[in-house]
Amino acid sequence: MIKLRTLIKRLAKQQQLLLLLFMVLQQLLMWENTTVFATSTQQRINPYEKISKLQLKNRWWMVGGEHNKRGNYSGDFVQEMWLTQNVNHFIYDLLEEGNRNNSSQQKWMMRYYVNSEHYEPGGPIFIMVGGEWEIQPYLLSQGHFNDMARQHSAVMFYTEHRFYGKSWPKSATSLDDLQYLNVLQALEDLRYFIKYQKSSRNDLSNAHVVLVGASYSGSMVAWFMQLYPHEANVAWASSAPLLAKMDFYEFMTLTMEVIQQKGGVECSKGLEEGFEELHKVLSTTASKELLYELQTCSDFDTSSELDISAFFNALGNYFAAVAQLSGKSVTKFCQQLTKKNTKPLEALVKHIKETFLPHSEDEYGYSKGHGQAWCLDLSFEGTKLLFSEYGDVYNGDRCWFYQTCHEFGWFATTHHPSGVNDVTHKSVFGGQVSLKFFQNLCQQVFQSGHSGRRRRKTATMATPNMANDGLTLQELYSRAEKTNHMFGGLTNISQNVIFTHGRLDPWRAVGMQHGRNVLLLDGYGHVEDLGSINLQDTVEMNVAKLKVAAFINKALRDVN
Repeated sequence: MIKLRTLIKRLAKQQQLLLLLFMVLQQLLMWENTTVFATSTQQRINPYEKISKLQLKNRWWMVGGEHNKRGNYSGDFVQEMWLTQNVNHFIYDLLEEGNRNNSSQQKWMMRYYVNSEHYEPGGPIFIMVGGEWEIQPYLLSQGHFNDMARQHSAVMFYTEHRFYGKSWPKSATSLDDLQYLNVLQALEDLRYFIKYQKSSRNDLSNAHVVLVGASYSGSMVAWFMQLYPHEANVAWASSAPLLAKMDFYEFMTLTMEVIQQKGGVECSKGLEEGFEELHKVLSTTASKELLYELQTCSDFDTSSELDISAFFNALGNYFAAVAQLSGKSVTKFCQQLTKKNTKPLEALVKHIKETFLPHSEDEYGYSKGHGQAWCLDLSFEGTKLLFSEYGDVYNGDRCWFYQTCHEFGWFATTHHPSGVNDVTHKSVFGGQVSLKFFQNLCQQVFQSGHSGRRRRKTATMATPNMANDGLTLQELYSRAEKTNHMFGGLTNISQNVIFTHGRLDPWRAVGMQHGRNVLLLDGYGHVEDLGSINLQDTVEMNVAKLKVAAFINKALRDVN
């Protein structure tokens, strides 16, 4: 009987505690926004995970394995190595003469791969320069780089860029740490790497040096040849952007042109109409129904310019990734969009749902349908969290965004900077993503003391306590101008660099498109020329690869 009474008292106390907890939760719901609290218990689906997967489909040089040779890779001759580098190559420039000998230089370990399988004494050094990704050993065993190195009996290296992959000068990505992340430091890493390899082996002391880079690392090899013309002999830059440009509206404009070329005029026109209608709906009371259908997180605020811009930025990024896939992927979507008796908005919404929302328990771990467990996060706060120092910093997103904010820009806006929307100044993909969106994003992600955690308070682009009290548009523009002044933009290019660009690559708008050392490839997109010469490619592509090889052959022959 005593045990029973004790049990009853304990249950009564538990009920009181539960009641008290319930009352506290009620007060929280009244104090905060009820919908915000509700989404805090949901699994937020990040649309950029899907977008990243699409982007990597055509970027085999990042993830490893040439698209038609992945099963034949053998890494028996590829070794992983490490090299001690200076954290700050320019520390002595900041010190007075008397303090230089007493200064302590911090060091870090830079990772690289080496393959000496085909090397013969007297052969050159071939270096594949890494960019904003984690390097993989595959490029030293296959592809056009490997084929050319084998032809010259060269030793092959693949260098990893600081703050990417496993090459970390600092253990974190705070603003204090990221001050050592910039292209000049990376170019000095490469310069020291070459000097070290030549000095550490007698048979390489007089070796000629060939540099190869793709995308951003293509920019690096071109800039290296300009700054240090005596450190390397020749370079190949594939799909290399050279002109730093904050408001890179040409990217999305050319993306729409690529969709039109692959899917037809009717498709691109329907897509534009769909985006325009999408924007109209989001500005009316019908937006609630639309957001419910898309199963967006309930803290998405249609009155927030930043949320609207984030919404359209995510969708625009998705279609930019699709445009770089095979023609079949674009054709499939275009068939849905142009289907008879189908309105563009209906087709667009249906495609968004099919792309981003779970269709089975296997995909995200949650059953399909509008349940309480998950939601699609298209908000500005969700976008900001992608670049938080408290997230997965090793995936490269935060570090690359830091570089774009501070050095290059290349922000894919959809609103023409002139503010005019006519035939010659046309906005695309709804026209809701302006440079102010990225101005706010750079400011809030990298402002001093900002935690990077989710904040419930929404904001507009005109909020005084955001970008306007720190990072201004003029400051953004000045950062790009500084980069262009340093490297010359599209001028002052080394004649010892050969450039290749796919005509279906929007990046070509900020790259070299004219000149005797420039090859433009019809029917190809971003960095589609690193693979070996093969019958699956067009004659034009294979001829371009032969021209690249001939250019390098001549450069090496001329210095002998």
